[in-house]
Amino acid sequence: MYRDLVFLLCVILISQMCWLMKVL
Repeated sequence: MYRDLVFLLCVILISQMCWLMKVL
């Protein structure tokens, strides 16, 4: 469960970074 939570957090973080790069 904890590992899944961390994985989800990482995925969200990476997608946010990609989105920011696209905007900039």
